Amino acid sequence: VTTGMDIVDAIAGKPTGGQDRPHDPVTIDSTDITDA
Repeated sequence: VTTGMDIVDAIAGKPTGGQDRPHDPVTIDSTDITDA
């Protein structure tokens, strides 16, 4: 992750239930893949 770590932290902070799954579905609407 080069940018958007705040989004990763927000996803990781969602409350979870059984089997460590989020209570509400988490979706990623878009991604960009670039050469390093």
